[in-house]
Amino acid sequence: MIGFESDITELKLAQEALASKAQELARANAELEDFTYSVSHDLKEPLRAIEAFSAFLAEDYSDKLDEEGRRYISVVRENAVRMRDLIEDLLRLSRMGRVQHERTTVSAGALVEDVCRDLAFALEEKNVDLRVQPGLPAISCDEVHMKQVFKNLISNAIKFNDKPQPVVEVTCRDDNGAYTFSIRDNGIGIDQQYHDKIFKIFQRLNRREDYKDTGVGLTICKKVVEAHGGTIWVEGSRAGEGTTFSFAIPKQAGRTEEAGRTHDGEGPEAGQHPSG
Repeated sequence: MIGFESDITELKLAQEALASKAQELARANAELEDFTYSVSHDLKEPLRAIEAFSAFLAEDYSDKLDEEGRRYISVVRENAVRMRDLIEDLLRLSRMGRVQHERTTVSAGALVEDVCRDLAFALEEKNVDLRVQPGLPAISCDEVHMKQVFKNLISNAIKFNDKPQPVVEVTCRDDNGAYTFSIRDNGIGIDQQYHDKIFKIFQRLNRREDYKDTGVGLTICKKVVEAHGGTIWVEGSRAGEGTTFSFAIPKQAGRTEEAGRTHDGEGPEAGQHPSG
């Protein structure tokens, strides 16, 4: 008879230490979540007051103010709204790395339809010719967060368009294990010298006065797509010639081998839209 004996004391101690660290991390994340929510709530309250009272001033005292005074009030209101949107975007971004993405099978076409309903006013205001490829596939994703990706990209395609007839196209192709979605527009485009600024938070290529945004939206898109095992990038774009953003996500959860390859000579980190 031959016997073997192994001392697993150190292994058990290491496992217990790892479990303890995991509990500490979970507790720290919960505390951070509570702190972030509390701070964002406390910051938004005075902003709501600023926005509301500046609106009262504009409505009730407009005839008592000269043009310069009315402009000041308008600036105050716009900045209060922008700060509120920024806080909400930063709160959403801070949660991306801590929230467990709950996947379900959902129609990408239904997601785009929901987004179009949310953006109905912007689409009508700019008379956008929105072209959505029929029969977009069903995908395994976190429905809420993936809808945010489509919304941010389509919203940018509308916002950064100076053409008399804006055109936005939403398409998808089957890419051997991944679905690659593209949002193409005929807007202002991006000069290639700025393509190295892809999806960096607060990066803008245009003056804030020209295009009002928080500079966080594309960063959120990147976080969501990568959390799904995919990649997001901008394809060949030049100033004045429109932009195409594409993102690839695996058909099945956990399958990422096809999502990370390059397309048309440009990798998933080739460029960025003028704003987040």
